[in-house]
Amino acid sequence: MLIKGRNFRGWMSIAGATASIFALGAAMYSFGVFLPWLCKEFDWTRGQVSIGMSVLVMLASLLAPAAGFFVEKFGPRRAITGGNIVIVLAFVSLAYQQALWQFYFAYSAIGIGTAFAALVAGSTLATNWFTRKAPLAISILTAASGIGGLVLVPIIGLLIGRIGWRDTYLFLSAVIFAFGVLVPLVIVKNRPEDVGTSRERMDSATENTFSQNDRVAQAHPPDDVTLHAALRTREFWLLTALRSIAIFVFVFFTAHQAVYLTDQGLSMKIAAFTLGVLPGASVIGTLAVGFLALKTSLKWLGIVSTAAMFASTIIAPLIRSAPMAFVFSVLFGCGYGAVLVCNVSLIPLYFGKRHFSKILGVSIFLSIFGMLGAPVGGFLFDAQGTYFTALIIMSAITALGLICIISIRSHKALPLKLAQK
Repeated sequence: MLIKGRNFRGWMSIAGATASIFALGAAMYSFGVFLPWLCKEFDWTRGQVSIGMSVLVMLASLLAPAAGFFVEKFGPRRAITGGNIVIVLAFVSLAYQQALWQFYFAYSAIGIGTAFAALVAGSTLATNWFTRKAPLAISILTAASGIGGLVLVPIIGLLIGRIGWRDTYLFLSAVIFAFGVLVPLVIVKNRPEDVGTSRERMDSATENTFSQNDRVAQAHPPDDVTLHAALRTREFWLLTALRSIAIFVFVFFTAHQAVYLTDQGLSMKIAAFTLGVLPGASVIGTLAVGFLALKTSLKWLGIVSTAAMFASTIIAPLIRSAPMAFVFSVLFGCGYGAVLVCNVSLIPLYFGKRHFSKILGVSIFLSIFGMLGAPVGGFLFDAQGTYFTALIIMSAITALGLICIISIRSHKALPLKLAQK
């Protein structure tokens, strides 16, 4: 009974964090829906507006280490609720903005709040409550962002057309307050000790979530591979490059997909719908990799996922109808979600778990190049009046990402060599 009750409280806490990330996903994915309305209202260029998304991504990445220290000292619950309060106030201010600097200031605040309220706090909560089931909890948290975009972005698109973009920002702030502040405040507990229980005992028989092909390396995990040693391997830099490329292309399409589709003759409703499909497809890709990795090599899953992203960038310039836009969103979303899961999962496979957080943290920091995707696409459009060149660039760098994942050496020997140094 004690274990059952403890598991219930643990999953309730995960549910609270999931609700928060669900709302934040809608805030992230809806950026492109607001973009044309802001350009029309204030006569801003698409490049100028796109900087807001880049600032958000940049600050969320730069402040991730600070969020980690905060979570360790004060607990995930305070980080989630505090970060979301900042985000709520930022969205309220967006409803009353009158100048570009106010727009940038608001999205800077959203980036700061996201660093504290999103996956750093959520992942810590999962590991505080669970051992064997921690990967499952983390996958649910990761998928919540895409589900939020899938459910709420089409609603946001409809609301902008009916009540205006200012009131829609207020609606979004209310959603984040309800799901990101009130729900976690009521049901999230930082750790089992807060409710008088102890951590779940590790089940070593089922702890390993890697495929049979990957268990050779896991039989002798290279837990003494330091950050310095990892930085000397090409695998670290190839994985970091792949992550940067995936984020670069994702940020571009998140900011510009809706307005690009309207330029291609599709209605804003259809554009908003296909933009909402993208996060839904990313959820499918995320969860699919989690199950397929039990029987298939993570490297091969990474290759297939990156190839799906590349195929979608080939389709993008050819979009002339709603079905083609739908196919693009499904391919790109599935590929992107799967690539990120493979990228993170390959790090402990190559370098072990002891220094995993340091290695991943540096990789995320170096991936900040990805923030440039939105403004690069926006300024190219401003200069040329078309997205054609930007789309060609997205295809080219995604092909480079495919080369990166193919070029990674087999993990079966590399970690053992590093461990012996």
